[in-house]
Amino acid sequence: SGGERIRVAPGGPNRTLKNVLQEKGLSRWQRQNLPCLFHDGRLAWMASVGIDAGYRCPEGGEGLSPRWTMALPGSSVVE
Repeated sequence: SGGERIRVAPGGPNRTLKNVLQEKGLSRWQRQNLPCLFHDGRLAWMASVGIDAGYRCPEGGEGLSPRWTMALPGSSVVE
């Protein structure tokens, strides 16, 4: 919806998602079509960006890492 913020690196700044995506060289239409995961209204993960540092597991800890892939029209993905 706009104005989302993410902290990509632990101890790093909390930055606008728009700036992070622009630095990655993604066009506006590409940015608008990337999936996001939110937790309690806070951006936790976005495709092409990664997970917010506040949601990362401690060193050696177990956790989950979302993965997003696009299938070609008419194809199926089996994992």
